[in-house]
Amino acid sequence: MEINFKRFYLTIEEIAEIVEEVKGYKESYNREVTKVNLTVKALFDYDFGEMLNTEVYNFAVENKLIERIEDEVSNYFIIDKMVKEELSVENTVRNFLEGLDKKIDKFSKKLPEKINLKDFSELIQKALSKDANV
Repeated sequence: MEINFKRFYLTIEEIAEIVEEVKGYKESYNREVTKVNLTVKALFDYDFGEMLNTEVYNFAVENKLIERIEDEVSNYFIIDKMVKEELSVENTVRNFLEGLDKKIDKFSKKLPEKINLKDFSELIQKALSKDANV
């Protein structure tokens, strides 16, 4: 059975979709299955119908589609590079600090100009509670 490429590159929209989907998983197994599944569906002229993700992955392995992609798709490598960057500690810390900065800004706007320590302590405890609306 001959399975032909639709084209030998991924569009930037396809790369963005794959990266977003892949980074949503904690497990490397799910990341790999998702990456292969979406890439194979985007690049090959084949009707995968209602195949499950694992079935698409196994089909791709059995028919050497992954090897063909690695050999012939010019920008396939960029997916792993972008996922690695998105999941990096540096990026995670940056996102955390940006979120923290926004919470601190909202919290500081609610502080009165003159506060006593007891009121301040209560405000801090409220802000740190799970159901704070700061």
